Amino acid sequence: MKRLLAVLSILGICSTSYALEFQPIGARQLGMGGVGVASTIDATAQYYNPAIFGFYGKEGKETLEKKRFGINAQIGAGIRLNNDLGETIDELAKIDYDALSNIASSSSNLTRNDFENAVKLLSYLTKIRDKGGALTLNGNAAVASRIKRFGIGIYGLVEASGKPNLDLVNVGFTNSTDSTTVKNAIVNATDDGSGSSSITSTAQNYFGSSTISTLQSALQSAGFTSDQAIDIINTAASQLSSSGIPSTYVSNAINLVSDSVNASVNGNTIDKNQSSIDVIGIGLLEVPITYGHPVNDTLAFGVNLKLIKGRVYEEKITIFNNNSSDIVDRIKDKYEESNNFAVDLGAIYMPNNWIKIGAVAKYLNSPKFDRPNGGDYKVKPQGRLGIAVNPFETLTIAADADVTKNETAVDGYKSQNIGVGLEWDVLKFLALRAGVYRNIAESDIGNMYTAGLGLNLYLIRADLGVAISGKKSSYDDKDYPNEARLQANISIEF
Repeated sequence: MKRLLAVLSILGICSTSYALEFQPIGARQLGMGGVGVASTIDATAQYYNPAIFGFYGKEGKETLEKKRFGINAQIGAGIRLNNDLGETIDELAKIDYDALSNIASSSSNLTRNDFENAVKLLSYLTKIRDKGGALTLNGNAAVASRIKRFGIGIYGLVEASGKPNLDLVNVGFTNSTDSTTVKNAIVNATDDGSGSSSITSTAQNYFGSSTISTLQSALQSAGFTSDQAIDIINTAASQLSSSGIPSTYVSNAINLVSDSVNASVNGNTIDKNQSSIDVIGIGLLEVPITYGHPVNDTLAFGVNLKLIKGRVYEEKITIFNNNSSDIVDRIKDKYEESNNFAVDLGAIYMPNNWIKIGAVAKYLNSPKFDRPNGGDYKVKPQGRLGIAVNPFETLTIAADADVTKNETAVDGYKSQNIGVGLEWDVLKFLALRAGVYRNIAESDIGNMYTAGLGLNLYLIRADLGVAISGKKSSYDDKDYPNEARLQANISIEF
């Protein structure tokens, strides 16, 4: 299990991704529910909406007219476990992987404990197959600067994904090439010696009549007698019902017992299982040059021209590989680097000093970057709308909504966030923030609750923001949020 956790932890030091979501960068923005298209008031408007630059230093715009010069440095990171992958990792940790080699070499001496370990492993693998699941990490680091309506910055954006790729071919229980010997090994391991040929109450309660009937038919089709099929079902129920494994995944594993006979005969034993973590991702180093232009006193447009260096990584790491000492080098060396550019456009409408409405479209030209395994990696356009209201000078209420379903580091997993938040400036030097956002394209994470604070020390401002999901997963008998983010930055504004 340490090898599996090592593979997953490695993702945190790799600049990788399969697509880009609209990350909530900036501590102020994260603390306010990940919003910023209309509410941003510093140099990070480069990221959220370059049109805001059009009102910096403009007379009559009380919240922006004093913003003539600014520089902002920030760093942040996030982690997400999709579809209860954390709980599955915890369950996999309870399997004795050293016993896998014993299973494969046991031939006709397969033991009851060997059978339990094999069915446990197959149960968890089928659970991952059915539920999906992935580990996603992303991060950012930036230095952004502006002089009135012009800006330049350096942004590092990273998204990383580790997604299980399951091997349900190498599931043989023994190394025998004779199907009769394989069946006898399974029969001997599951025969309780009672001579009973009826389903126990434990199995009945665990699986239910309908599932038991299906399992009996599948096992008998594989060549087991009716009594042998009953023993296999009873053994699985007695050994695994108290382990916390849902019966549906154990029943899936028992269905694989029939496949294990052919797998054993063909030499596809369980110790050769090639289930892997597929690592894929991208790191972008962007240099945006920004200009904001006021059309009149209420409307402004903005543009980013971004020069981008992209580095795409791809690698497959076998979960049960003993030789994992070179994993870091393998991932770090398996990349392709290329250059491109991108264009962002933004608009901001500010009819008065207490309301702002904004829109932004990013990566309009869909820049492509080379992939190490051939082909290219396309960063697709992103669109977002936002509104900010200042009912009082010290209070800001804002909301953002993605208008595009953005692809993420996990193939097939979409991101379309909506968020709302507020900021209260207490005595002009302390800002308190809170908010919530949610990915409406998926249901596995639920609401992300955010909070933050800022210290205004004359020209210098320091900010911190956090976000934690409402849904949790259990690992090592402790509950952890399925997603968490942290942002910190320091800025100078005058």
